[in-house]
Amino acid sequence: DGARVPPKKEYPGARGAPVDFSGLPGRIAWVVGASMMIRREVFERVGGFDPDFFLYGEETDLCLRIRQAGFTIGYVDEVEVAHIGGVSEGRTPTYDLQVQRQKGLHRLYRKHYPPEAVLHILRRDLCRSRCRLALHTLKGRVFGMSEATRENCERYRAICDSCSRFLSATEERTG
Repeated sequence: DGARVPPKKEYPGARGAPVDFSGLPGRIAWVVGASMMIRREVFERVGGFDPDFFLYGEETDLCLRIRQAGFTIGYVDEVEVAHIGGVSEGRTPTYDLQVQRQKGLHRLYRKHYPPEAVLHILRRDLCRSRCRLALHTLKGRVFGMSEATRENCERYRAICDSCSRFLSATEERTG
């Protein structure tokens, strides 16, 4: 739709969490994979894309590992890349799509964040998504359940369910 996706200055979940990435080189944390160009030697040095990621979180993981290897992430504002977002998802229901996105985020957290930070982020995301789910459910009951409101309910229900499952599994692992 012609929308620009600027480079991200911080990693998902890191704001307000006990995680410090300030020692990494450069000011850009990550860029969208659809417009990414990487030198072959850098890509090979960091081991390329992690095959444990599928569709969500892989570019964030790669950029973080690139910065951890001492390189910076750049961004050229004058270049435009046409990306047809959402094609890979096809007609995936909102709930299922959001669960997949959450799996990518949770995989990123588990791989790069200390266990206490993961727990903090998951608890925060669970609390926020419960509040948003309650608000959208109330909105649907008061004003009628529009398609947008229904999709928001599905999105936040998926986040609640994913965070709850992942939080339970994480707490079991960490004791």
